[in-house]
Amino acid sequence: MVWLVYLKRSCVNKDLGSPKPLQITSPPPRIKSTSSRLNAHQRQKRNAYLAGRRQNKRETACAETVTNKPAPSGIHVIKRRVKPIDLFPNITAELLERVATHKERLAAHKADPKHVRKPRTQRIIARKPTHAENAAALHYVQKNFKKIDYGYTKIYDESTDQIIAMVHYLPIDSMPAEQFDDINFLTLFLHQCKEFIHPVHSKTRKCGGIMWAIGWRKAYDGLEILGRYRNKQAIKKNPDRYEALMEDSSKAGQILWDFFHGFGNVAVEKNKAYMDRFGIPSFADKNFPKSPDDQSPFGFASNLAYSSNGFYNHQHKDDGDDSELPLAFAMVIPTSKKTGQFAPKGYNVQNGQFIFRDIQVALNFNPQTVCLIIFRAQEYVHGTLKPSESKHFTKLGLSLQVATKASNACKKYQNGEYEERDDVYFGGVHQHLDKLIK
Repeated sequence: MVWLVYLKRSCVNKDLGSPKPLQITSPPPRIKSTSSRLNAHQRQKRNAYLAGRRQNKRETACAETVTNKPAPSGIHVIKRRVKPIDLFPNITAELLERVATHKERLAAHKADPKHVRKPRTQRIIARKPTHAENAAALHYVQKNFKKIDYGYTKIYDESTDQIIAMVHYLPIDSMPAEQFDDINFLTLFLHQCKEFIHPVHSKTRKCGGIMWAIGWRKAYDGLEILGRYRNKQAIKKNPDRYEALMEDSSKAGQILWDFFHGFGNVAVEKNKAYMDRFGIPSFADKNFPKSPDDQSPFGFASNLAYSSNGFYNHQHKDDGDDSELPLAFAMVIPTSKKTGQFAPKGYNVQNGQFIFRDIQVALNFNPQTVCLIIFRAQEYVHGTLKPSESKHFTKLGLSLQVATKASNACKKYQNGEYEERDDVYFGGVHQHLDKLIK
């Protein structure tokens, strides 16, 4: 490319006389780099030293953000660069075309509002993949992605040395009996909770399957500061069963605390400290804690979302969780579709990989494992591929985070924004039941 620069006459200093030929000075002699004078052994030694420094930097950062506990033997370390790809290019192209068409119609209306009707305000979302598109995406992932399906793995961003994710597979065959019973309690509890909550509707992300959530969310009612996920009509039909079931929230919270604290103690404790600081309730708190002493000692997430029945979604970055807490916690468990039982005999769900799309890493889920994941959900594109499930079994996926809207509501309450109002309330279990009685 040639750049032409034009100078105005007024910019030329006439006192300089006739222009002189440009004097080009020779560049200084190049100084050979030290590395070029190293022999093979010295280069190898230097490279090992630099690699060690980078490793120490990575491990220090990991210890400050995720866990400072020693890794188990046989740890795997993966370093990947972000290289954005698109597994569903036709869906993306169609979505962009629809967005462009809407913008054109909106611009035409603004240019001539009297004669051009304003287009209807709508949220433009991507369509669901076809069977062929899902099959093509699965084939590409199986062929080109780095696969992880056992052991303990740390995944780092090769460009920044930042940890992207930690993954730990727990073999069911060698699992201690107490740990097995805890997971079974958790899966049965979540299965029973479905009676008293509505499925979560997420048109922008969900492609198939069902998602539920328990814990705290933005207010349902106008005078409610913060409420719990609930199905009012179901609670009204069986309030005693609902109240008894919610008593188990505390134990469910402790079970998840034990699993994730053992895996990522620093990340879990940072979440808890943040929630304690702003008085944010955890899903283990069935009622809003009026004082720090009332808060669950095992709270590190305001809600727990769980999905099954062939769940899969569009790849995305999370945008509804508190940006001050960049790490998300996930757990994948083999269950019975009908009862919620953990690790049923004959479990045969296939595929449904959890992928980090732009670093081309796929987590596979063997039938005889439980998988724990801690990852940067807000910074790296991730998602679940479509699984192949029978009518008897389903892959249960849990996700725990601190929701931004719940966090903001608690901050307002703590700052005294509701002090002069006696008509607002927090919608905990007791408040829900009291309102049903009145």
